[in-house]
Amino acid sequence: MATSKRNTQAAIAIAVLSLPLMYLLKELVRDIFERMAVFYAITVPVSLLAVKLEWKKLLRFDARQAGFGLVLGLVLYALGWVGFALMKALTPEFADQSATFYGWLRQDDSLLMWLLILGVIVGEEIVWRAAVTLPLAEKWGYWGVLAGAAGFSAVHLPWGPPLLVLAAFVFGGCWSLMIYKTRSFWCTLVSHMLWDFLVMWAIPYAG
Repeated sequence: MATSKRNTQAAIAIAVLSLPLMYLLKELVRDIFERMAVFYAITVPVSLLAVKLEWKKLLRFDARQAGFGLVLGLVLYALGWVGFALMKALTPEFADQSATFYGWLRQDDSLLMWLLILGVIVGEEIVWRAAVTLPLAEKWGYWGVLAGAAGFSAVHLPWGPPLLVLAAFVFGGCWSLMIYKTRSFWCTLVSHMLWDFLVMWAIPYAG
């Protein structure tokens, strides 16, 4: 019981303090992908130390759950494609904000950038889905899932256009729900990686 309470407190602290940290890094690190990599280089060790989960068990590779994540990644991509198409038809000005994000990708298409993105995705799953969402969902159920998604979305506020903040909340909420229901880090990680690969490079929504 005491561990559960400490985990909840640690998860809340991580979520709350992440926003000012991201605002600070916005002033210190100009490149968006380097900034996010620095953010997770700080928050991942803090999360692993502060939140007392069964980390070895959680991070152990599970092929079945990874395969399930592939399927869910494809489903999320398809749903996102439909949602983006509707957005372009109904609110084209809002949908056009995607040009900002795709512009970042076009500015630097180096191997280093993609390695940074890969590291950031892993960091997001450790921090927001495992360290933040799991304790909050254990305490508050689906409200905890929403709280985890809200925290993930909030750290995009210092630098992301509103469309990106909304996407972080919607898809972050899906990944938070995924880890809450499956208790599988690999399911959410593979789903997230596949979704990012398709949206960023293979079949962009704004293509």
